[in-house]
Amino acid sequence: VVGKDVCALLAEQFKKEGVDMGVTAVLNDTVGTLVTEYFKDDRALLGVIIGTGFNVAYWEKVGNIPKYMRANKEADPDATMCINMECGNFDSPTMRVLKNVYNKYDIEVDAASPNKGLGLTEKLVSGLYMGEIARLALRDLKKAGIIKGLNGKLEEKKGFPAWHLSACVEEDDSRLSKIEKILKKEYGVESTLFEREAIRKVCEWVVLRSARVAATIIGTVVLKAGFEWDCTVAIDGSVFEKTPNYPKLMYEAFNDLFGDQPYNIRLVLTKDGSGVGAGLSAALMS
Repeated sequence: VVGKDVCALLAEQFKKEGVDMGVTAVLNDTVGTLVTEYFKDDRALLGVIIGTGFNVAYWEKVGNIPKYMRANKEADPDATMCINMECGNFDSPTMRVLKNVYNKYDIEVDAASPNKGLGLTEKLVSGLYMGEIARLALRDLKKAGIIKGLNGKLEEKKGFPAWHLSACVEEDDSRLSKIEKILKKEYGVESTLFEREAIRKVCEWVVLRSARVAATIIGTVVLKAGFEWDCTVAIDGSVFEKTPNYPKLMYEAFNDLFGDQPYNIRLVLTKDGSGVGAGLSAALMS
């Protein structure tokens, strides 16, 4: 479908199947999330997905979009358009910037992926890869004799799913009893407190990096667009919603990014934003 009008393709298939339905708008999940929140809060200026994938959309003045202005020379340069960034593919495959944060586990995850060399930023942030990064790091801890292992699961691709990683960073007691139960129930292994602490630390590091990379990209877009004084960021996705302390870690990253410069950025969970936004957009176009 590259280079083709997907609306026309979809409408053609509806007609072939005898479905009486028209196509008024096609938009991706970040745009839908932004539109959904914007109907409630006109300060919503970014739409973000942090879940299985990672992406950002934002409002941009068309005067800053050369391609658009070349095709629409009479357009008001102060008019705004929603831009889908596809920023999960940022710095891919050149890695001029990402080389500073990529490590051997990221390289191994990328090499085993179906889109090697692409989506490199997404592979640092999204839930699709967080568990796998943790698995590879835990595998090295096993080789070093720091933990016993997880009954062979550390040697299996996807042997440590993201929801186990998320559970390992939840609030826990001093003996890390929740982690102990997960290891016993899901992997059939007994563990020492030292081993549980090591596993928790690895999971915390993976989550921390994900949150800080996501926050850095969002903060950079906010600064570029001049939204930092009053901006709502609409976010949907399981990683942002369900990973313990994820929003808090993002706010801490904003504090580091902005330093002494005042800012007012609100991170808002916009559940099911992609579907609702698509419906609202279709209604507007009808």
